[in-house]
Amino acid sequence: MDTANLGVSALAYSTIYLVRHTWPTASIYVLGGRISNISSIKTESGKIIEIEHLPLRFCPNIFVKNHALWIFLGIMFCRVFLPLRRRWVSKSSTLGKLLCSSLFADITAGDSFSDIYGMKRLTWLYITKRLCQLTCKPFIMLPQTYGPFQSRMSKVLASRALQESDLIISRDREGVDVVTSLIGDHANVHLCPDTAFILEPVRGQSIQINTLETLKAEGKILVGLNVSGLLYHGGYTGKNEFELKDDYKRLVKGIAENSLAWDPQAILVLVPHVVPNSGEWENDYVASRKLVEQLAPEEQRRVIVVEEPLSKQGDPRAIKWIIGKLDFFMGSRMHATIAALSQCVPTLGLAYSKKFLGVYETVGMSECVVDLRKLDRAEVLQQVDHKYTLRNELRRRLNDVIPKTKRQVMELLDEIQI
Repeated sequence: MDTANLGVSALAYSTIYLVRHTWPTASIYVLGGRISNISSIKTESGKIIEIEHLPLRFCPNIFVKNHALWIFLGIMFCRVFLPLRRRWVSKSSTLGKLLCSSLFADITAGDSFSDIYGMKRLTWLYITKRLCQLTCKPFIMLPQTYGPFQSRMSKVLASRALQESDLIISRDREGVDVVTSLIGDHANVHLCPDTAFILEPVRGQSIQINTLETLKAEGKILVGLNVSGLLYHGGYTGKNEFELKDDYKRLVKGIAENSLAWDPQAILVLVPHVVPNSGEWENDYVASRKLVEQLAPEEQRRVIVVEEPLSKQGDPRAIKWIIGKLDFFMGSRMHATIAALSQCVPTLGLAYSKKFLGVYETVGMSECVVDLRKLDRAEVLQQVDHKYTLRNELRRRLNDVIPKTKRQVMELLDEIQI
């Protein structure tokens, strides 16, 4: 919930909303992290939801508290010796809370159930899933991206985790195909839009928010742009590992210049979605500031870099509220664009992976995905300009489809019996 990536946090918050909507009195635990603590979420209606964080450790020192190895052994002993289970269930520990849980819901950070981020990360995520599954309680894979799984070992791990799941939900049609290719047509796999569509926006308190509201009231056109710090610095290696067809720095500079040229009343709002405690390499805020420095002085005066993430780390609702006030939005962080789409803001996804297209297809907006791996700078700018001219039509279409999308997500767990 407190990750620097507001997209991951958006999935956590929206999943918590979904669980409480389905089971209003449910106790909610979030598995993972290093320490045990309680988080509180205040909803728009004023209700307080408390979430307990359960630590789980994977470090080389197996003797640290809440290490995955000892939790695994504890679960296995409890399966054989039932008196141990009754004793440990009563304890306020990660093991005890896992044993007493009625249902496990796993979302794998939305797109991390894959080996594209490395086998170490996939193995850690696999172990987390299996610990939950070994308790023999219902296990649900919430809407997410499945794959790609490129190595033989990753396919073995993925197949095992999927076979032991009671319900598998994909947020795109390609994911359904990936799952069935791994475990067969008998898989209990369904399609549902990303859970972040139901995340509620919450207005923050800052001078900058007041400024944006004033500009909106004056009739200014607020054009939003999310610049990915990861892409701005060439990926994790700095060597264009996502294989973009053109230089990303040059591309976003062209998009910014075009946006300001559309209308003399236009204000460009740069919206970070990975916040400052992530370090400079992935930091959208740093990348946004560097972009502003590349613009002409007269253009810089018409640019606002949103600083709300600086004071709202880990809470994606405040940034979603700001995105909802924009007239047109473009972004390379997919959940920044979901924050826009879910509020019927005409949106263009500046895609660096397959996940964009699959998610946009679920809301009938596949033509609003611009694949930066396939199009050069001139082609991207042409698409951006064209979609801006169609913004009113796009908003009308979103007004029709988004309420249906939200209902579909809110009903996701209705048929589950626990």
